[in-house]
Amino acid sequence: MSSINIHVSPNFEALWLYQSAAVIIVCFDVVAIFMVIVGSLTFLTVQFKMLQSYLDNIIKLAKEEMEQDMSNAHECPSWIYLNKRLTDAIKYHLDIIDTGKEIENILHGVFFLFFIFTLSFLCIDIYRASLLSTADMELPVIMMESLTVFFPILIICYYGEELAYHSEQVGVVAYQMDFVGTDLRFQRSLILLIERSQEALRIKAGRMIGASMATALWMIRTTYSAYMMLRTVNTK
Repeated sequence: MSSINIHVSPNFEALWLYQSAAVIIVCFDVVAIFMVIVGSLTFLTVQFKMLQSYLDNIIKLAKEEMEQDMSNAHECPSWIYLNKRLTDAIKYHLDIIDTGKEIENILHGVFFLFFIFTLSFLCIDIYRASLLSTADMELPVIMMESLTVFFPILIICYYGEELAYHSEQVGVVAYQMDFVGTDLRFQRSLILLIERSQEALRIKAGRMIGASMATALWMIRTTYSAYMMLRTVNTK
């Protein structure tokens, strides 16, 4: 580019068009990746909410099914109906977990690059900001740039936290179920479901960085600490 004079027409306009097109294309790619990640997290969260609703009504549904089957109402114990409903719930739960693992296998690389890009941009911004005085009007501009870049990660971490919370709530809903007086086999199956749901489902970037609010807070604290350290060094 040094051999081309970009200060004259039409070289200036051509370079401006090239840079604008490059930025627009990158923005579209980033937005698409962001929407896929957030959409996947939201999809899994909704599935866990639907499972919670099903578990909350599982005994009622089993009773209704038994009452409708009047011909076998006195021959078949309620365990048959409870077992059928609970088996569906357990299969549904396992399918959600398997889907979450598949989504992580597909997106963990892109998710990791998303985090690295954000951290790299924040590092550049805090270095630029550390060289300016607090009265410089460029400082608020840099701050807005940093917030704009960090906002997508914050949204992803929020929905990742929602996913983990609702995956754990499956066990809470199962524990709060009115299972008193039901078959002991049904109660033992509930215990296994509660134990399985105690490990929250988290989608991790690069299988290392969990999408959670703790990660978002860590990024904020680290960015602020690095900015204060660089500012102290540069003002000496």
